[in-house]
Amino acid sequence: MINDNSASEIKVMLKKIWLVSFHRWILANCQGGTIEVMDDILKAESDWETLQIIYNSFSRPEMSDAKGQAMRKKFFNTLGHLYPDRSQSLQDSKDFKEFQDRLAGTAYYDYMQRVPEPKAGMDGPEIMENVTIDDLQKRDLSKRYSFGFFGQFHYGVFYSFLKLKEMEIANIVQLSEIFAINAFPKNHSVWRKYVAPFKWGTNQTD
Repeated sequence: MINDNSASEIKVMLKKIWLVSFHRWILANCQGGTIEVMDDILKAESDWETLQIIYNSFSRPEMSDAKGQAMRKKFFNTLGHLYPDRSQSLQDSKDFKEFQDRLAGTAYYDYMQRVPEPKAGMDGPEIMENVTIDDLQKRDLSKRYSFGFFGQFHYGVFYSFLKLKEMEIANIVQLSEIFAINAFPKNHSVWRKYVAPFKWGTNQTD
């Protein structure tokens, strides 16, 4: 596998194996609130991995034909809120509009309506876009991690805390790099791309 795949592809494959294995371990060794919280979080993380793979494939013509669809399918997880009812339908999407429409009725539909259509070759750095699929993924997962603090006596709170701290560190690194290159005015959208951890309560929405 190492010889035949790029570093990014190996990373995706390892994340796929880890998510499925960890989810199975949670179901076999935990109970109650831990299963409820971790089941939702791990399935959402898996869904976003799948959505990212399909979305990014639309900017690569070689990944959008039948051969390309077969190639990207090997990276899909057998786990998620979208699996198995929606996964095959999403996999068969021929273009971005069809992909968006097939998410109707899911928690991800509104997010994907806000994502710009992927561009072959991209016109510039992704950070120049007002909103990207990465931004919305972080926003959705941050909300789920924050909700992991509700309820009592479950271990999901530790995983949620770790993930939110990772986001906090990523925010600091990103803002520091933007500040260091000194290329954007303070009113530019790049300064608002961070996702504040611990932002959401039970009565809050996007």
